[in-house]
Amino acid sequence: MTDRRKDAIWQHFSQAAAKAGSKMSTRPKCKKCPKEIVPLVVRMRKHLNDDCKKHPSLTLELNSNSGTNAIDIDTNSTSESDCSVKNVDSGSSNQMVYNSSNTRTKTTSTTVTSSGSTGSSRPKSELLNSFVTRTTAAEKQKFDLQVARLIYGTNCAFRTVEHPEFKKLVMLHPGYQPPNRQKIGNELLCTIYESVHAQRKKELIDKNVCMSIDGWSNVRNDSIVCVSVTEIQDGKVYLIDTIDTQDKSHTAEYLLSLLVESIRRCHNTFNCTVRSIVTDNAANMRNMRGELAKSEEIGLADKLTYGCSAHIFNLLAKDIEVPSVKEHVKKIIKYFRNVHFAAESYLENWHILSKICSEHRAAIDKDISTKVFDINLKVNAQDYLQKLKQIAIALDKVQSDNCTISECTEIWLDLLIFSKENFTDTDIEFCFKRFEMAITPAHYLANLLDHRFKGNKLSQEQREQALEYASTYYPETMPFIVTYQAEASPFKPYLFTTDSLKKSYTPNLVECLKE
Repeated sequence: MTDRRKDAIWQHFSQAAAKAGSKMSTRPKCKKCPKEIVPLVVRMRKHLNDDCKKHPSLTLELNSNSGTNAIDIDTNSTSESDCSVKNVDSGSSNQMVYNSSNTRTKTTSTTVTSSGSTGSSRPKSELLNSFVTRTTAAEKQKFDLQVARLIYGTNCAFRTVEHPEFKKLVMLHPGYQPPNRQKIGNELLCTIYESVHAQRKKELIDKNVCMSIDGWSNVRNDSIVCVSVTEIQDGKVYLIDTIDTQDKSHTAEYLLSLLVESIRRCHNTFNCTVRSIVTDNAANMRNMRGELAKSEEIGLADKLTYGCSAHIFNLLAKDIEVPSVKEHVKKIIKYFRNVHFAAESYLENWHILSKICSEHRAAIDKDISTKVFDINLKVNAQDYLQKLKQIAIALDKVQSDNCTISECTEIWLDLLIFSKENFTDTDIEFCFKRFEMAITPAHYLANLLDHRFKGNKLSQEQREQALEYASTYYPETMPFIVTYQAEASPFKPYLFTTDSLKKSYTPNLVECLKE
């Protein structure tokens, strides 16, 4: 015999002599019914819960030192009765409350543990699930696609997914196994492409877009041409095609054939209409735009074409470059960057280069010291920097995602006004030359019809060019343009106010007429 206390359930059973041949000398016999059962606490509880019909409602008090713990019994009743076992904390002891009615109740799971044993009908694997992080097939597919998007979007090598550090990152979610580089480069690439292509078709349907075309060289120095379109209302840019030109020369005729093919692809595949085309200002691109204007094919000659203002601003910055100033400034900066002794002193005395030259005359090159103390060089550099700052500001504005040609025209006009006050005569000529390269009568018309600007900075000659362009290509709009300039109905009064609405985005002419 051991000193271990019996479970409280034994008080409802008596000891009956075991049958002949049994290994046990006694068997528990229910006090409420004549049934004898195996002397296991779990079986005894099940007998009271399910099998014994004669016992009344009772309360079992469990000894707190017996080491037994109880959990709730989940039941699905097929009758009106209810059967449950609950834990009740009372002081330092645990109590099990057992409730039942005379009507039999069907249970789908049984409690409970007694001295470390369990009588739950749930499988052990279900109990272990709380300790295991599992990933379903659907979740793995989502993880795989997002990993693939990360690789493609950041232009990382496919082997990144097999890097030890990446695997350590993924192990933060132990139930997930990432795809290998073969799957990233094949199956997932095709899936992502089809998904993006379908989404692009959905977003571009029935939209008017501006197409841009430009030549590039990839990391292997292969010559390619990229074609993209911009949907101005949403401010989104979509890549339409990348064309491997191989060994073909980028002549105007060849580029025109690529452009025409891309325009047709936009119409047939994406159901969008190309209204304007922008390119850089290389000679072959300018000639291509001229050839497009002469095209006799229906729907091509009326496309609005113009050069990229961002590219032209960069050309303007080179035009006004002062070689003597730039060379001297670069020489000074390179010296202080590359010479260790002077660089250390420079870091300690950041605020002024002349102080460094004064303190270290013997260590610093005499030619550099002379250039640092040259006041004329300093003044010329300041003037040069002032000009470049204005061009840089204009460049940032025209490179924004949603800059319209009316805004671009206003930016150019502001720069012209600034150049007349601050540039030399030679630089002013350069500025006007690049202005004429970038701006077309269509730009003037857009600026004239934009309620934020209303063509206020346009000259009379520029206004006439804008109206002549509209009369030639869009004669049906002339009555509306005249009405718009008169600020009359059907155009809303808020379009012509000078308050905060002036800075907001303006609907185009067709949208205004719809109101």
